[in-house]
Amino acid sequence: MDAVRNPAGEPPRQRDGGHRAQSSGTGLNFSQWRQRACILHSLRHLTAGMPVTRIAALLGYENPAAYTAAFKKLLGRPPTAHKPQLSS
Repeated sequence: MDAVRNPAGEPPRQRDGGHRAQSSGTGLNFSQWRQRACILHSLRHLTAGMPVTRIAALLGYENPAAYTAAFKKLLGRPPTAHKPQLSS
């Protein structure tokens, strides 16, 4: 990727916004890596009982359905499967 020096004389930036094609040997680009990290981090919120709608907003998803779809794609189950179960 070509580096570009901006008019302010700052150091060169990558044309792709500074993100490398792959992140530290993970085989994922930055966007994929970030999404995975956010979904995995959300497990902590789920087990603490935080509502899915609040977690989706916290992570910047447009709506809870988008968060649920990304979560299910990565982990194979919806976020509600990871919420604490109420004992009877």
